[in-house]
Amino acid sequence: MIRHVTISSGGLASAGIYPRELLREAIKANAAAFVLAHNHPSGDPKPSPDDIATTKALQKAADLIGIELVDHIIVGHGSCVSLKELGCL
Repeated sequence: MIRHVTISSGGLASAGIYPRELLREAIKANAAAFVLAHNHPSGDPKPSPDDIATTKALQKAADLIGIELVDHIIVGHGSCVSLKELGCL
């Protein structure tokens, strides 16, 4: 791991994330790849439709600039879900 960066903090319902902000940090770190992670305050790590759509948009943007999105992990209470393992990447 090169570094850990908080890109966005949200409320109970959502947190806005923009590809340019996330990828700016990856470029500044000269990263070849990155892992995205966030938590669900509800405790249920099941990805929402918005989680999946955001992941696909981030993957598309990262592919355009040659940085690999390795995985998107969603953390809940005592468990987590990998969007890569679910086939969303």
